[in-house]
Amino acid sequence: MTADVNNLPKAQSITSHITSHNMRMVIDGNVVEYGPRVADKDPADGIETTYVPIWYVQQALNRIGIQSEWNGTNLKLGAAE
Repeated sequence: MTADVNNLPKAQSITSHITSHNMRMVIDGNVVEYGPRVADKDPADGIETTYVPIWYVQQALNRIGIQSEWNGTNLKLGAAE
């Protein structure tokens, strides 16, 4: 699957600057979405991991023409029609 990152819509910032509680999602050098994040140690291995609500990931994917479907457990990806 090839994502088209030309003519991306302007992502709306949730804040004018990035802090430890929000982030930019960048694809091929283009900011495609802003969203909240939480960083904490993964309980399985103790390595710090960034957690992002799946809705924001889906919005970023939509901006480059990749449809996604979340069933509460799995994220399914497909090309936009």
